[in-house]
Amino acid sequence: MAVSRGSTETLLLMAVLSSTLGTLRCMNATVDPALLHLVQQHVNALKTDLDKMAFEVENEREAMKKALHCVEEGLEKLEKRVSKVEQEHQGIKHSVQWLQDEQSAMGGSLKSLKSDVDKLAFDTGNEQIATDVKIKSLKLDQEDMQQRVIHMEEQMSHATPQISCGKMNL
Repeated sequence: MAVSRGSTETLLLMAVLSSTLGTLRCMNATVDPALLHLVQQHVNALKTDLDKMAFEVENEREAMKKALHCVEEGLEKLEKRVSKVEQEHQGIKHSVQWLQDEQSAMGGSLKSLKSDVDKLAFDTGNEQIATDVKIKSLKLDQEDMQQRVIHMEEQMSHATPQISCGKMNL
């Protein structure tokens, strides 16, 4: 856009008048310097508030990231504990199965012993001795089985872990 000599002189005259009268022109409109100063103060205040708000949001974001990281670490620890408990549980299951197998085998052995004692009592003709032997044998087997059950119960009670999360026990 071409500016004519008259337009240039008019603009120059308006600038001189504005500076002598204490007014400024903005988009061909007269603006009071005090008003302009007030607007500039508000713009600066808004800029400062915006910077503070961005800083606060960033701080909150960082705090959230830290909290999330703590939760992730807690979950990883809990996952490891659960895995360990599951492994211990499998071990206990195997031990229980072994005890049950042993019990079954002992039951077969007990029946065989009983049969042998009955045969011995029949062969010797002394039933009282055979009965006493049977009773002692059965008592010994019963005591042995009770000891094994007590031992297994102790193992199971020691294998039950306590899982804690913060100040709460689960």
